Parts: sequence; structure tokens; C-alpha cells
Amino acid sequence: MKNLIRSNFLPSLVALSILLGLPAAAQERAVLVELSDVTKQLVAPVQWLPGTVTAGSETNLAAEIEGSVAWLVEEGTQVAKGDVVARLDANRLKIRLREDEANLQRNVANLEYLTTKLARLEKLKVTNSASQENLDETKMLQQVARQDTKVAEATLALTKYELSKTELHAPFDAIALSHLSNIGEYAGTGTAIIKLVESTRLEVRVATPITAANYLNEGMHLATEYQGLQLRLPISKIIPVGNARSQTFDLRLNASNAALMIGSAVKVGIPRQDEREVLVVQRDSLILRNREVFLFKVGADMKAKRISVNVGEGFGDLVEVSGDIHLGDRVVIKGGETLRDGQLVKTPGLS
Repeated sequence: MKNLIRSNFLPSLVALSILLGLPAAAQERAVLVELSDVTKQLVAPVQWLPGTVTAGSETNLAAEIEGSVAWLVEEGTQVAKGDVVARLDANRLKIRLREDEANLQRNVANLEYLTTKLARLEKLKVTNSASQENLDETKMLQQVARQDTKVAEATLALTKYELSKTELHAPFDAIALSHLSNIGEYAGTGTAIIKLVESTRLEVRVATPITAANYLNEGMHLATEYQGLQLRLPISKIIPVGNARSQTFDLRLNASNAALMIGSAVKVGIPRQDEREVLVVQRDSLILRNREVFLFKVGADMKAKRISVNVGEGFGDLVEVSGDIHLGDRVVIKGGETLRDGQLVKTPGLS
């Protein structure tokens, strides 16, 4: 009996609401949804191509002098520009340094002696107390001593330079990748000692079809996918030389500010056409049912209106759409799966 009364009572309420002039939407509760605006965006259709994360620079540090390898930084160590990464044995050069310093001091002393002697002879020559021959000979010896001193200074400078080259310094912030010589091995001039890869300047390299060259410019940001992450990386270099066989050229993106591992594989969206301005919505706003793609647009009256749309290119979380939809329209991005056309909706924070 109670159920019968309730079933008869509800239609009466509906009829009463109509008689009182209440809106039809008041007969049902509003559905809680989340909205997002339709926006415009400059986009270009893309083709996804594989890329590789590489170091901006890598180098094999080589010995500039001969000597046995005395020390190497551990592989995998992060080093700063200027840090010592390898040392050669310096004992022989240290001994030669002492010898060169002593030789220079001897030549300086000899030059000072001859300079003083020459000054004394020039005074004596005024009173004819010294012969011209003795004066000329002393001048000649002074000039030779001056040249010997310069040679000794150059020899000492060369020894100091070679001594400084017993230490190999990182030319940039880097990671010590591998040892190319072992401790105790004798290294000749030009022998590779250690391999370094730059750690602060990373690049993504992509073999790009020549046909895409007209749609790319340095500084342009390209969509990049890395282990499920969506990134936008700027083009740092376009190498304007194509490969005749593969019909591709080398494109490089600046990845220095991205947390990528050297050697990792990524995917890069390369434009296939010039940029154009399109309407875009969030992917979550689209509903596919019976081969129809539609979304719900919400007006000022907070009623959901079902709109069929055509779907174009996708750009990360956004997708191009066309149809009865305009810039600034609000569309449902959450809660639309159970909505009906014309149903009243509300957003969080609104009763």
C-alpha cells in the first residue's frame, strides 16, 4: 500500500511543479561534473620518429707527454670543469725542473758578473786604463750570457709546462665514462687515457626526413615522449646536410633541462605541415558511442547539450575538434558518461 501511495504521489509532485511554473530541471537533481574551456592553439600535424638522448660533447682525453699512468678517477664519477681526472708519473720531470732552475740561476749569475765587469771596463776606458779589445770581448760575452739566460728561462718554462701536463683536467662538467688506459701502463704522446661525456648539456638527436625541413626552425618546441612522460623540447640545431641514401638530416633538441638518461630512446613529433590555428579540447571530454564521437557543452543555464564533433589531430592531452562548438565554450571533461541531453549539471563548490 505504501509503495502504491508513493508511486501515485510522485507524478502529483511533477504535475504540481508544472502548475506552479517551476522549471522542468527542478524536477531532477543536478549532476556533478567538471568543466573545461574550448581553446585555440597553433598546431601542426606530426609524425612520430625515434630519437636518442646523447651528451652534448664527449671526448677521449689523451696524454700530451710521455709517462706511466699513476692515477685515474673512478668510472661513473661526476666531475666539474677543471677537475683532475688522471695523473701521469711526474718524478722524472720534477728532477729535471730542479736541474733547469739551477742552470737558470747559473746563467743569471754569469750575466750579472759580465754586466758589472763591462761597466767597470767602460769607466777605465775613459782614462785609457783598459784596452778596447778587452772591452769588446766582455761585451760579446755579455751578449752570449744574455742569450744563454733566455734559453735557460725557456727550458725551465717548457719543463714547468710538461709538468703541468702530468695532470689531465676535465674540459667541461662531465661523467667519467671509461678508462682507456690502466694504472701503471706507459703512455706515449697522444695515447688516450680516459673517456668523458658531458653531463650538463644533453641533446636529443633525430634522423628527420628532408621533406620536413621547411616546417622546422631553431628554437621551435617539439612534442617529445620519454617513458610515458610528455615533454616539449626546443630545437637547438638543424644540420643543413642531408643523407642521399636515407633522405634524412640530423635534427637536435636541447634536453639540458629535462631529466633524461644518456642513451635513452625517445619519440619526437616532427611537423608534416605548417602550423595552423584550431579549436582544441581535452581528450577526456570526448565520448565514443555507436561510432559517434560527441561531447557535452554547458551553457549559462547549466544544462548539458550533446554536440557531435569531428576529431582531428591529437596534441598530448588536447585534441582538435570541429562542429557546433566555439572558442570559450565550456565542455564536460568529467562526469559526462551518464549525462543525458538537456540534463542539469553543477560543478564542485556549487549547490
